[in-house]
Order: sequence, then structure tokens, then C-alpha cells
Amino acid sequence: MLFSGLRSIRILWVSVLVLFLSSCSGGSVVTSQLGSNPWIDANDAFVIRDCTAVFENLARAELNPDLSEEIYSRLVYMRGSCHEQLGDISDAVGAYKYLVTKHPNTASSFLAGERLRNLSEQVLRDQE
Repeated sequence: MLFSGLRSIRILWVSVLVLFLSSCSGGSVVTSQLGSNPWIDANDAFVIRDCTAVFENLARAELNPDLSEEIYSRLVYMRGSCHEQLGDISDAVGAYKYLVTKHPNTASSFLAGERLRNLSEQVLRDQE
């Protein structure tokens, strides 16, 4: 049931981002020199849990100096989530803490705070 709720949040989040970008860019999204949009490609890879593709696209997406705070925060959240998925918990925690402290008013910061709480609870359970 928890997984279903997180999936619903992700689907909602992607929809909100797409609508937000469409409205901010007059219906067209700025693309990279390669003709694709790396943050959208990263998000698509994130949805199917392909962390290799996520990391490749994040590297390209983060080169764009015009990313909004919400999109940049989403990229950082995806990076943290992929680190967590791959078992790199310290890197995941670092990304999540960065979001909570540097971008506290974003939706991704809220999700990162939830992940930090869940990871803390997991550590406590593992110590019992």
C-alpha cells in the first residue's frame, strides 16, 4: 500500500512538472543541443528505475543554467533516490539533506524529508 501511495505521488509530480514547464515556456520546453530534453529523459528513466540512464541524463541536465528551482530539486531528488536504490545510502542521505537545507520550499524537499525519516527508522530497526 505504501508503494502504491509513493507511485501515485510520483505520477502526480511528473504531471505537475510537465504542466508547469509547458505553461512557463509557452508550450515548448527548452531542449539541449542534442535535440532531446535531458531532465525529461532523466525523469522517464527514473520512472522505470533505470538509474544508469538517470545518472547519464542528470549529468547533461545539470549543465542547463536556466533550470527552475523545482526542476533542479527534482533532479537532485532523483539522484538521491537512485543512490538509495543502488545501496549507496550515504550518497542518498547527502542528496536528501542538501534538498531539505538548500531548497526547503520545493516538493522534492518534502519527499526528501520523508525519505530521510524512513531511512532513519530503517536504521533504528536494523540496530534492534
